[in-house]
Amino acid sequence: MNETTFLHDAAFRRMLDQGMATGELLPQIVVTPTYYPPTSEPTGSWENDDGYITDFVQEELCQSLLPAVETAYRTYAAGGQAQDLIDSRQHRAFAGFSMGAITTWSVLEQRLAYFAYFAPMAGDSWTITNDGGLLQPDLTAKKLIAAVKASQPAPFHIEATVGSQDGTQNSMTPLINRLRQLSTNFDAEHLSYWKDPNGGHTLASATNQFAHVQETFFKKPLP
Repeated sequence: MNETTFLHDAAFRRMLDQGMATGELLPQIVVTPTYYPPTSEPTGSWENDDGYITDFVQEELCQSLLPAVETAYRTYAAGGQAQDLIDSRQHRAFAGFSMGAITTWSVLEQRLAYFAYFAPMAGDSWTITNDGGLLQPDLTAKKLIAAVKASQPAPFHIEATVGSQDGTQNSMTPLINRLRQLSTNFDAEHLSYWKDPNGGHTLASATNQFAHVQETFFKKPLP
């Protein structure tokens, strides 16, 4: 998938449009970026995308993308400078499906100062190694915990989701279990985990998961 996938999907657009029209969802700006640079379109070799994710999270996201959005529209940010974005973090969320979920864990780890809500959908953290939640859950959890501790007292909430028939839960579940076991910063107040009944690794399930996430985003008081 690329940056157009979700906003071109009728079900996803309908969920957002109808939800905001009826008041079920809070008014919000939804941006769907890609971590692929313009000179490198997706090739299907997602196993090697960690370098793209690193560049996106460390450079493009907060240095270019956020200032562009926050200064183009009326938002809670007073401006596009770093401190403006940090001061308004409680009104900002980051979510992603599959490789986007891996990106979401990276944003939590490295850019917690800019975001308060996170929704990794069908993907774990690759901060130690690919499929870190499956292969190195203890080390992966400890690194995430250390990163969050260093960013405290920034409150946050994670809505982790996955399809009940999606194999990526084999990586997500061990990681989430270790996070909960090792740190109170990842207890139920900070980290929820929901499975879409009969959902697979599909766009339809991603839409269901995002709909579930929207029940909490910007509504749940931050711990």
